Amino acid sequence: MLRYIIKRLLLMIPTLFGVAVLVFVLLRLLPGDIVELRFAMEGGRVSEEVMQAERVRLGLDKPMWRQFIDWMTGIVVGDFGT
Repeated sequence: MLRYIIKRLLLMIPTLFGVAVLVFVLLRLLPGDIVELRFAMEGGRVSEEVMQAERVRLGLDKPMWRQFIDWMTGIVVGDFGT
């Protein structure tokens, strides 16, 4: 019985990783990005420099693979993002 439980727990790791990849990719497939949505919801016109600075602050200027590694590292240490 202990062997079965250990096997199931080990099989949970690739499943959770697959779900994390799927969630990350689906969030990136949304039209626009979070910076555009955030400033559009506030109703104000914001310069491109401010929007670019916000993208840098949130790490959206990095390649997608680096964003994923940063996101997964944050999840492991309990930081689920801004």
